[in-house]
Amino acid sequence: MTPIDYALTPLKKYATFSGRARRQEYWWFYLLIVVLSVFANLIDAALAGDGPPTPLVSGLVSLATFIPMLAVTVRRFHDRDMSGLFVLVPLIGIAALFLFAIVGGAGGGTGGLFGGLAIGALLVLIVAIWMLVMMLLAGTPGPNRYGEDPKRSEAGRYVAG
Repeated sequence: MTPIDYALTPLKKYATFSGRARRQEYWWFYLLIVVLSVFANLIDAALAGDGPPTPLVSGLVSLATFIPMLAVTVRRFHDRDMSGLFVLVPLIGIAALFLFAIVGGAGGGTGGLFGGLAIGALLVLIVAIWMLVMMLLAGTPGPNRYGEDPKRSEAGRYVAG
């Protein structure tokens, strides 16, 4: 498969949450989303003229790619023989950010609010690093409970990468 094939596979499997996804599929699709987002933002800025840009095109790109990105992330966890529910871990980090901000701000001073935000932001950073590591690590070799190894070709031989 070419990088373009890998980048387009999540769009072909738009809402397929079962099976496994290779690192190449995840990261080429991620790159595609970044490139599309940059162009969408440039178009939004050009359409805005002198006024503030409205996220019309970039919003449509985000909406169109949200489900495939979620699905390929779930399949990437499956490749590591992990539940797809781990995709919800970033929500825990964001919830912690808000929780620490509320608890920190309950003291009535701005110092508590900023301290709570700092602790929450640190947890978000830790979760982001954990997600990055999970997406970078190789999948389990051979079949696992989520399906066949995607590195195996149809002929049954191992494909590097």
